[in-house]
Amino acid sequence: MTGHAVRVPPLFFALLLWPGATLGQNKPTKYATIEPGITESIHRVHFSPTGDSLAYVYSGKTIATWHTKAKEHRKQLHKADVIFLDMAFSPDGRTLVASDLSDVYQIDVQTGKRTLLYQHLDKDRPGHVHCLRYSPDGKRVISADRTVNVWDVEKRNIVATIDCQGFAGDLTCIPGSEHALAIVEESSPHPDKPNTTVIDLKVRLIDLNARTVKTVRDSVPPVMSQQSAAARDGRLVALPFGEDVRVLATSSWKPADPAPPKCPVDPNACVFSDSGRLLIAGGSTKGVHSLVGPPGEIAILDLASNKWTGPVRVLDREVTSMALSPRNNLLAVASSKLGTITVWDLSPVIDSLPKAKAETKPDAKRR
Repeated sequence: MTGHAVRVPPLFFALLLWPGATLGQNKPTKYATIEPGITESIHRVHFSPTGDSLAYVYSGKTIATWHTKAKEHRKQLHKADVIFLDMAFSPDGRTLVASDLSDVYQIDVQTGKRTLLYQHLDKDRPGHVHCLRYSPDGKRVISADRTVNVWDVEKRNIVATIDCQGFAGDLTCIPGSEHALAIVEESSPHPDKPNTTVIDLKVRLIDLNARTVKTVRDSVPPVMSQQSAAARDGRLVALPFGEDVRVLATSSWKPADPAPPKCPVDPNACVFSDSGRLLIAGGSTKGVHSLVGPPGEIAILDLASNKWTGPVRVLDREVTSMALSPRNNLLAVASSKLGTITVWDLSPVIDSLPKAKAETKPDAKRR
């Protein structure tokens, strides 16, 4: 009936937002909603090393920061004439590195001053620098498209250039090692159809010292946006894998044992908690669609019990980027189809874990 509201019991919404939950189950609570005043997309979100600031790229050309305690915008760092595709905080939190279509820049967090750090691509080899990371020890900046460039922070020059054997859409550095994991798009002519290209996604292990590349996983199902993750101890990596999450042991690059059950959401992004006990997957609702697209949801895997919790609805559009604060308690989620970021407090989930195996709390160095 047009013009008449339908009253829906509150319990309906509770079950809609948390379909896998039972009454009384602890779940994340919303901490804040960040609306930069745009309708365009949020490309990336990253917490500073202290967790005091959240940096994000919106509309491709603007990098801004948000104060996590005051819950307010700290400053607009840079509005550029280039399109930023990725960024990463330096280990001391004083600078950001950001990549555009061909170059890597350094941005002073206090002043917003941008300086060219190095040129990843030249005019004879166009491309897009989608992946940008600091090595876990903070000594190198690593950027990738069809090649991986390794920039030595102290020497201030490129010390290695490695062929990815395809276009890298995601890059994850493995802590405690000299390796990075890349999800690479490889194209080849169709065997039966002329003028047709076949796209295949592969997971490749890149040795940053030996400058070698090894395929560890073939035929990765395509997802909207890949954001893989490595546990802090370097023993596990998690990959969005079509309608599921694959967790691999870095000792063998085979599925972890025990393998986790099927993920409750179609994942685009993964992130581990600091201790490595929790794995968070973000993506879209399975089988739920709307006029503008599926809503965004997260699910949380407790690796100690090997059980998923969730899903919980966190955005109006599917999640494509996530960041977890160094203190493990705040999760920022964003979508490349939406101009809004939501931040969630994970404390209810963390505090409900068995005390003997509870998630780590912030240590003195991170306060």
